[in-house]
Amino acid sequence: MLVLATFFPASDANGFDLIPELMKASADIFDVMGLHAVIVYVMAGKSEIRFLAVGLGWAFAHSVASRLVGFWVGARAMAFHWKYIQMALNSNIDLIFYIAMAALVWLFTRNDLRSGMRRIVALLIALCVFREFIEQVGVVYLDLRSWTLLGAKAAFNTGLAIGTLVTYSSLGTHFMQYRS
Repeated sequence: MLVLATFFPASDANGFDLIPELMKASADIFDVMGLHAVIVYVMAGKSEIRFLAVGLGWAFAHSVASRLVGFWVGARAMAFHWKYIQMALNSNIDLIFYIAMAALVWLFTRNDLRSGMRRIVALLIALCVFREFIEQVGVVYLDLRSWTLLGAKAAFNTGLAIGTLVTYSSLGTHFMQYRS
């Protein structure tokens, strides 16, 4: 937030400016750098478990920081509203995203990843960095709102998770061709 406030001050113009919003979204690279630092330098244990623990912890911290107060105050009311169901579903979608992003950061640090898969991992990490920008473009230009936005987020994160699973499953396969 400090980086965003310092380098990307709010403009006085109303509307959606594509280039400044793209530059603001690029500040999310610090999340990827933080995930890398925690996975590589802070956590101990097997690397397959480290990225899972870091992804779960990062998703939990994100949910607590961004949704806990609104959910706690609003959901305790006597009147039911669908926005709290959407908020809970959005937290689950973010959980998938942060675990996939942690797995991608871990995969990028692996030495046994093929160069073709390394490019795919870099592309998927770039999609992770610019996810909020892609969401804003969908809201402004495609007029995604409420449930359609939630469905688009779920589809995007599912595609990201499938791409992560494909790259993860290719880790040991290139050694099999030399064994026989």
